Amino acid sequence: SGEGANLEGEIAAAWHPSLAFQLRPSAAYRIDFADPASATYQVGLAANYYFTSHLGLGAGGYYIVQPNLPASHLAFSIEGSLRVVDPLWLNLGYTFGGFAGLTPEARPGVYIRIDLFSVYGGEQ
Repeated sequence: SGEGANLEGEIAAAWHPSLAFQLRPSAAYRIDFADPASATYQVGLAANYYFTSHLGLGAGGYYIVQPNLPASHLAFSIEGSLRVVDPLWLNLGYTFGGFAGLTPEARPGVYIRIDLFSVYGGEQ
């Protein structure tokens, strides 16, 4: 309600085509009702590969667009993953890019993410 009313949302999925690989597509949006022409949309695709049952590396790309300006930006991220305890993974990453993305992983600088899943299905 009020002048600052906006609608924001995100959908992010994780797909494991194999036990050692994770693919994470995402989409986000922000619509400001006071200024509908400033609507912003973001899509992303990230992946992680788990070398062992405790360590992994990942990378991602994020594209943000404001169709009515027109403006668009692209950012890339890298991250390391460490299994703290099964199924808790701590991911520390850095995003290269010069725009304020709609999600933490798309904003420039350091980010931390926690994942809950078992990579090797309990096998050690």
